[in-house]
Amino acid sequence: MTVSELLTLIAEENVLLAPIAPQDVPVDYRFRRFCEQNLCGQYGVNYACPPICGTPEALHAQLAEVDPEAAAAIHPNNVRRVVRALEMYRLTGVTKTEWDKRSLVQDQAYDARILALDYHDRTILHRRIEMRVDQMMEMGLEAEVRALYEAGLLKPKSIAGQAIGYKEFLPYLAGECPLSAVADEIKAATRRYARRQLTWFRRYESGMWLYPDADGDPDALLKSADELVREVLESGYLK
Repeated sequence: MTVSELLTLIAEENVLLAPIAPQDVPVDYRFRRFCEQNLCGQYGVNYACPPICGTPEALHAQLAEVDPEAAAAIHPNNVRRVVRALEMYRLTGVTKTEWDKRSLVQDQAYDARILALDYHDRTILHRRIEMRVDQMMEMGLEAEVRALYEAGLLKPKSIAGQAIGYKEFLPYLAGECPLSAVADEIKAATRRYARRQLTWFRRYESGMWLYPDADGDPDALLKSADELVREVLESGYLK
């Protein structure tokens, strides 16, 4: 396995923490390249399905036939994940859903602990999100997105066109809503994403949580993190 292949697996399958070892979840780059060459360019995505399908929706329908649960969890426009799920089934005869179930009953591939951040008072997190979005708008996010859009690099069904902070601009650029509505949508989408991230990390029993609103200031937070790391190292958890 090459370094680039390993990095791809780390990004796609979270293999540093997942119980399934990298070599157990194969990658078929020939299939990916084949898909790339056979998808209609108008969709602006990198992967596609065999020639019998020419749209993300048709590709998603193929996944629904072999792995309905994965299809229900993956949006048709998320073509990379759809292709990955099909790829896993094509190579192993085992669905992504089954791979996920297996990963829950095995030990982690590596000894690891996670330091994660949350707020006891979620309104603080929400305010910080709103401040960050306002700052991005003030720093020229609209001009950045418009330049990509006018250059033909930002299409509704492209990967970039589904990214938070970009996709919310598409109705505005089409003249369907004011700029103020864009900022509100980005804030709402970011809050939802933050909630999903917190849910994701709480699935790890090895997670160690830090709360900025409890520590009071960055120096105190850093001290708390340092104490947790020292505690783990001294306990012999990581061998």
